[in-house]
Amino acid sequence: MPNPPSSCITPQEGKTLCDQWTNTRAQYIKNAEGYDDSCEFNMSVADLQAYLDYVVAESTAQGITNPGVRIYFAAYNQGNQPKATLVMAPTMSGDPGADNNYSIQPANRQVGRIPPRAYNPGQ
Repeated sequence: MPNPPSSCITPQEGKTLCDQWTNTRAQYIKNAEGYDDSCEFNMSVADLQAYLDYVVAESTAQGITNPGVRIYFAAYNQGNQPKATLVMAPTMSGDPGADNNYSIQPANRQVGRIPPRAYNPGQ
């Protein structure tokens, strides 16, 4: 079995981070917008891998050897309830300060639940 990448955290660390988001932001969004919004999004590993393969292939064709992907919080315009989503945008490198690569299409077809499902490894 392969070792997890260095960016992996424990399930408890994940829960702590997700709880922090919920405890410091979710109620403000509900108060401002008047409804619960999603804080989680799901996509299949196959869809995610297909997008990453696309970014790598397009980046390689442009001479970019270490592309990155920046993830943006976004919202659909659905009348009086603009629901949260995310946009994955390719970057020129994996460096946090890298410019976006606007010649490669971003991705956005993730599905969020309403109400959102809390990250709770104890359940």
